[in-house]
Amino acid sequence: MRLLVRPSKLTTSTAYTDLRIGIAEAFRREVSHIGIQSMLVEPGYFRTKLLTAGNAEKIETKFKEYEEVTTKLYEVMNQVSEKQPGDPEKGVDIILDVVRGEGKAAGRDIPERLLLGPDVVEVVRKKCEDTLKLVKGWEELGRSTNFE
Repeated sequence: MRLLVRPSKLTTSTAYTDLRIGIAEAFRREVSHIGIQSMLVEPGYFRTKLLTAGNAEKIETKFKEYEEVTTKLYEVMNQVSEKQPGDPEKGVDIILDVVRGEGKAAGRDIPERLLLGPDVVEVVRKKCEDTLKLVKGWEELGRSTNFE
């Protein structure tokens, strides 16, 4: 597998993440009534060869507005490559436990999203906290739109 990083279409963008989550959630709702279970696996940094020079082709951006973010992205990729904290075997074991309903996942329902890695857990936690702050700050205005 090769990872092609196009700076103008970064796959780590919020829009891409939201779209991916939305598609997975919609699919789950569409098929659950016929007994099909699904989940979105969201892995964090796992120590694989995905980001190595032979797999990640770096492309120069044509847009000056993306140069800074692109440079930072490539720096992180180089720093993290083959030093990721996640153990792929442990990740696969957890996925299999969840799908089979065994081991660490015994007695638990298949989650809508399976967060694998402390880094992903923290990203999702922060997103939830930010969303709750948004609700708190705008709730009164948001609730003020009904007919009186």
